[in-house]
Amino acid sequence: MDLDTLSLATTTIDSLQANMASLRVAIVEDMQCFAAMLQEFCKRYWELAVISVSYDGASALQCIRETQPDIVLLDLCLPDIDGITLAQKLNHLVPASRIIVVSGNCCDFQIHRLREVKIHGYLNKFSDVLVNLKSAVTQVYQGDYYFSPCYREAQRRLRLSRNAFFKLLSDRQLTILRLIAQALTDGEIAAQLNISASTAQTHRREIMHKLDIHSTPKLMHYAMELGIYTVKPKGRMVEAGGFSPV
Repeated sequence: MDLDTLSLATTTIDSLQANMASLRVAIVEDMQCFAAMLQEFCKRYWELAVISVSYDGASALQCIRETQPDIVLLDLCLPDIDGITLAQKLNHLVPASRIIVVSGNCCDFQIHRLREVKIHGYLNKFSDVLVNLKSAVTQVYQGDYYFSPCYREAQRRLRLSRNAFFKLLSDRQLTILRLIAQALTDGEIAAQLNISASTAQTHRREIMHKLDIHSTPKLMHYAMELGIYTVKPKGRMVEAGGFSPV
């Protein structure tokens, strides 16, 4: 390497480090202890400026709209809004902000739904963050992308599977499956979707036929395994992505 090339490389590295020091990060995370740890690591060890920490979607939307951060570290399981819906809103309101999802639930349903939004990275909250977050932020800030191995593997598996749920069911049937997973009756589903109870019952039967599942409890179990709903420690049913039906 000649002196001119070495000088250019050194200048580029110095410039990147200077820009990284001024990079502004917003954290959206409902677990306050994890949010505090993330904030501490960002500031102390990674020299990133954390300009806001939000524990729910409503406050996150307001803070991020006002501060226009460079990077948003977004958890998908929030108490008041589906995290993927929040990402859609951020895509519209702050298109220059780059979203890195930080989630502990790398389920098939969540991975599928993330195709609905523009994100620049995905990190597993429990296996990737402390090791790879600085690298992810650096790559995303430079205009690249960073997706964890679990995310890439899930995408590959869903792409190759002939029996992936979204290949078997229509969008309407997926919507109804999400309501069935809440233990709603055909009448309650009909009221929510403005259809007749008999139409809701027909959809339920078609879903069971396509999935080769022959009882509603088994269908609800399938939805749980898929990650459409999980049970939080207090017994609350929460959709993958954070939407609470109660």
